[in-house]
Amino acid sequence: MKNLNINLTNKYEMGNSTVYDYDIALNQNKKGERKIKKQFNTNIVAGKEDKDIRLTYAGIDMEDYRYITLDEFIEAVEEADTWDFIDGEVYDEALKAVGLDYSQHEDPDTMWEDFLEAAKSYQ
Repeated sequence: MKNLNINLTNKYEMGNSTVYDYDIALNQNKKGERKIKKQFNTNIVAGKEDKDIRLTYAGIDMEDYRYITLDEFIEAVEEADTWDFIDGEVYDEALKAVGLDYSQHEDPDTMWEDFLEAAKSYQ
């Protein structure tokens, strides 16, 4: 899988949340044609040292965290021993980013299959 190039363009404070606008990446396929590729836009970060995956929050010290790519998120979930290794709110944010509703999924295996299918258009 390819890493996504997410380019932060604007930052907005909305209540306790920070919302970001991202540039849309233009990629070339093997024939040299340019096509617009969707971005995996989330507030999901990983600790630079402990690799702890979490959502951004008011007051977070971004010196200790970095935004993760879609591929890194998928790898972290697939390497986790259990589904609850990653907080539900992180899954919720990731599913929103690909157009899915976390609350509509009762079975984590089905949720993950749906996520991987929806994520294909972001890779």
